[in-house]
Amino acid sequence: MRALVVAFAVFGLAFGAAAETRLALVIDQTNYTHTSELSRVALADSEGDQIEAALKDTGFTVTRVSDRTRAGLNTALDDFRIRLENASDAIGFVYYTGHGAQHPQSGSSYLLGTDARLRAASDLATYGIDLEAQRNGFAATGAKAVFLVFDACRNVVSGSGYKANVKGMSRVDAQADMLIAYSTGLNDVAEEGVYAPILAEEMRRAGQPAESVFANVQRRVATNTGRKQKPWYDPQLYNTVCFAGCTASDTSSASILKEAPALPARSPATDPSLDCDTCPSFMETIFEGGRSAWVSEPVDFGRWQAFCRGRSCMLLCQGFLKPAGILMYRVFAAAFTAALAVAVLPTVASAGCYSC
Repeated sequence: MRALVVAFAVFGLAFGAAAETRLALVIDQTNYTHTSELSRVALADSEGDQIEAALKDTGFTVTRVSDRTRAGLNTALDDFRIRLENASDAIGFVYYTGHGAQHPQSGSSYLLGTDARLRAASDLATYGIDLEAQRNGFAATGAKAVFLVFDACRNVVSGSGYKANVKGMSRVDAQADMLIAYSTGLNDVAEEGVYAPILAEEMRRAGQPAESVFANVQRRVATNTGRKQKPWYDPQLYNTVCFAGCTASDTSSASILKEAPALPARSPATDPSLDCDTCPSFMETIFEGGRSAWVSEPVDFGRWQAFCRGRSCMLLCQGFLKPAGILMYRVFAAAFTAALAVAVLPTVASAGCYSC
């Protein structure tokens, strides 16, 4: 029976995508040759497995490569780019997990082959794959959409006679019909095992466009790490792309969301929007990133109602709300129906949270 459900789910995705071709390349770089210069990325294989499974569940044909030297990494990317360009109405997705770094003088960012040496800053250009060159190559494929996702920058790279004076990777802007995402912020490092499981889960969630997927991931990773790791992404998508179908009732959702955890009961202990002591920091976290602030998991009336109570808490108990939040609060209030206003009004009058 389970196999039958999965079969119908895959059929639903294929039918919804019509002639759309979904192709993905998953790269995991675990074992670097010169371990005194580049440490082993112990969870890269597991991260690759999680993303590969999510891509297959959402209709992608996946090519998987592991532990490639610079030459092998370049070949894998080139072959995939050509395949994407030759496909009809294609969506391409590249996920890379491993080491990455930026040049301390030029600011150029690189993915590193397993044979990389770091004796001097010039080794980055010799042993690395330039991100801007890859961005330009994939932008020229004419694909319907391209996703370039880099789960890299595990530490501040250093080698014999060389230590980077910059962290992470620099900004590489997406071109038209492209989304570029980093598992952490610009010029920062990322922990292993944090980004991939959340991305895999959000990709399987039906009823949200790709931009919302990455907005959710950004917010959840930041929250889970106490804002120590804040993913960055640049969406320049002009065609609507939904990994798991664009409606919540998509026939594929039965299998795609089969392992989604239930939300805990709401209380000040489980939902910071209900606690006056934590409201300000919680709201500051979700407002960071602008448009990401209005994405909730999952969206339901009760959670929005709790969300409103949190705002009432700040306005009446703490007198605190970021200027950007005030503007979004007004937009939020204007957009909702009178029924919601009636539901929220009593809680506003009573200060709106359990601890006031």
